[in-house]
Parts: sequence; structure tokens; C-alpha cells
Amino acid sequence: MRDLTSTLGTAPRKTGSFVTRIMHTLRIVSMRRQSRLDLGRLDDRLLRDVGLDPASANAECSRHFWQD
Repeated sequence: MRDLTSTLGTAPRKTGSFVTRIMHTLRIVSMRRQSRLDLGRLDDRLLRDVGLDPASANAECSRHFWQD
């Protein structure tokens, strides 16, 4: 999976606006969802290339979008 902090930068500050915090959260949720969909499309050979077995990939893909 992609490293969300390197992609999005640091988490929004507590002093940020409510809308900014919501937008940040929505981006994270969207990236998690897309990463898990992408992971689910990989075949066994590609999973081995990234160091995962099919069972681990399946467990990650079955997680809900709000789960870290």
C-alpha cells in the first residue's frame, strides 16, 4: 500500500478549519479504498513481487475504508 503520510504530507493541524480537516480525511479514505482495490487486482506473481501472500492481500482488501 502507498504511504499516506508521504503522499499527503503531515496530518492537518488542530487549528485548521473544519472543512480542511474533512477534506483531508476524505482524501485518506479515498486513497485507502483505491489502494485496496488495486491490491485486489494483483495476481499471485505480482503479490509475491511486493512481498505478500494471497491470504494477506485478501485480508487487507476485506478491511473497511475507515480501518487503518
